[in-house]
Amino acid sequence: METAPVREALLVVVLIVVVLATASLEPTTGIRGGLLVALAFLLLGSVAGALYHRRLHACLRDRGPVPPRWWVDPTKLHRTLTEPERERTMPAFYVGAFSFGVCVLGCVSMVSGLVRILL
Repeated sequence: METAPVREALLVVVLIVVVLATASLEPTTGIRGGLLVALAFLLLGSVAGALYHRRLHACLRDRGPVPPRWWVDPTKLHRTLTEPERERTMPAFYVGAFSFGVCVLGCVSMVSGLVRILL
């Protein structure tokens, strides 16, 4: 069984639930709440992303020359990490990815409120 389609379906369900939940709020509450959530998780995700890239770069540098443009698609380098390197690097990656997702949901909440005000 492939997990990617299941994950994508789960993301769609979560997105629909967020839109429906924000539809039950006052539009200004959805806008303000979504803005606060988006900003908070944007900040958290930015810090986690910087930490992830710093740790990944340190792991790569310890092995020798760092591949050129390694930051363009760093997920390709995950399979080359040893278990201790993964334990050090991947938590920040997961926090950053989760924060990005929550930030997007905050943006959806803002848009939902704006659409209801404008329509």
